[in-house]
Amino acid sequence: MSTTRKSGTAWLTVIFGMVISGDSVYSQPAPAENHPTVKGQKAMTSPSLGDLEQMALQGNPTLAQAAAAIDASRGKALQAGLYPNPTIGYVGEQIGIAGTAGEMQGAFVQQTIITAGKLRLSRAKYNQEAFEAEIRALEQQYRVLNGVRMRFYELLALQRMIDLHGRILANAEESLRTYKEMFNTGQANRADVLLAEVAVNDAKIALRTLENRYPALWQHLTALLGTPDLPEAPLKGQLEAEGPPLDWDSSLSRLLHESPELQAA
Repeated sequence: MSTTRKSGTAWLTVIFGMVISGDSVYSQPAPAENHPTVKGQKAMTSPSLGDLEQMALQGNPTLAQAAAAIDASRGKALQAGLYPNPTIGYVGEQIGIAGTAGEMQGAFVQQTIITAGKLRLSRAKYNQEAFEAEIRALEQQYRVLNGVRMRFYELLALQRMIDLHGRILANAEESLRTYKEMFNTGQANRADVLLAEVAVNDAKIALRTLENRYPALWQHLTALLGTPDLPEAPLKGQLEAEGPPLDWDSSLSRLLHESPELQAA
């Protein structure tokens, strides 16, 4: 039982930490210009989480689709409460036969009359569908923002890891130079130099592996933003959580009362 509750707590922390509590302002300084992810590019403004969220709200196509579904539902609700259009016509038979004007000629007006409050009930039905469409649109907005926040923190963590491994590589290269100098003066043997070279190669491989992950995560982020051609830029933010830790009972209660999925159901 304790294991299940612990895993549930971790799951709920992810949901509320990213979906509900992710509106904090982050102000960590941007990485240096020699950062591996921005080397060779022109200086760009480092976007924060708030900047990316605004871009997603404005550019994500699924949100525009959800808004269009709301408009369509409201249009159906309006149309469902209106009386049918009257029909106006002209009737005539055997016109012009034997030089006569024909038979049974005249105009008519036809109107369907709906009784028993059926129009009100029909409009109420479609109004409820429009309300559900609004909830679904809010649900999609949460889903998009949650995806943006997850990708943002993944990229921010990867950005920090790249910076850290860059320093590890610099230290390994400095250690290799030291061992070569010691080998030239007889203070170290060939094995020490070879081990230092292995450490440098391992550090290079680890750094290159992290650097190769960055473009893929960035593409996932820009897809959520609706701007797939957005060039890579260093992110501005911090990984450490702000404010008090989440409480299980209050967080669960809020989730049950505010979940768009439960409201739609």
